[in-house]
Amino acid sequence: MLIEHRGRSPVVPASAYVAPTAVLCGAVALGERARILHCAVLSAEDGEVHIGADTVVMEHALIRGRAGHDALIGDAVLIGPHAHVNGAVVEEEVFIAAGDPARLFSPDQHDELWEVQRDLDFPGTVYGVTRDTPMRAIMARQTEFYGAHREDRIINE
Repeated sequence: MLIEHRGRSPVVPASAYVAPTAVLCGAVALGERARILHCAVLSAEDGEVHIGADTVVMEHALIRGRAGHDALIGDAVLIGPHAHVNGAVVEEEVFIAAGDPARLFSPDQHDELWEVQRDLDFPGTVYGVTRDTPMRAIMARQTEFYGAHREDRIINE
């Protein structure tokens, strides 16, 4: 759902995908091939939300931009399910763990993140790759995978 808020509307390029149950409200701008999955909320409350290219915002994530605290998400970023990002700058190729508030892991903190995810075989389970696969390659694959949603049809309203 795209909502105009205080005269500002979301900007969604044709290559992006926004699930029908996701909400983009106000000054929200998506990058090329961005994927916003079910029940995610991107809300610009007197601030802005910018989502980079090849970025995936997973189910039930909340990203909020506020006055003086824009949410600026770089390229090739994964915003995990149930993550809450309130007025933050997230550089390119950064992992974001689920949580409230979201805990950010940069590529140089991969070992610390891995301690949390090792027993889950997160890269193999979620992405079907090994631990040493570069994040940019993972996100290119993920945005292509989730891009299949662009062909979805609502069959029962």
